[in-house]
Amino acid sequence: MIKLYASATGSDLRSGELKKAFFNGLSLDNKKRAIRFGTNEPLDKLVEFLVRMTPPTGTSMGLEQGNDSVEDFYKKLRENTKLFRWGERECKYQFIHGLSSANQLEARLCELYLPLDELVDRLVKLEALKRHSG
Repeated sequence: MIKLYASATGSDLRSGELKKAFFNGLSLDNKKRAIRFGTNEPLDKLVEFLVRMTPPTGTSMGLEQGNDSVEDFYKKLRENTKLFRWGERECKYQFIHGLSSANQLEARLCELYLPLDELVDRLVKLEALKRHSG
């Protein structure tokens, strides 16, 4: 859609003006997603990312851990990864965002830059330790 608009208006996708107008027209949630993705990324990549991060009408991707173990929550998330065609970056974002607040804190303490599988492994071990010691 943005490529069509750019072509119809004779705008360059690399144009700062077009990117600024696009960003200003986003919802607050999508502005946050765009900032997390990186606003210096090319506009077509940003649009592609936002499309992947926005659930189809009538569906919800707001998965939350709830009473699930970290491992069970991760399995559910992986099923949705295929449905929504998320890449690793989007999957990791949804995983961290959906964790309980206690596990979000643990994830931050484990270092968020870790690969998702390693982060999940550490959180599972911490959860088991907590379950067995208290």
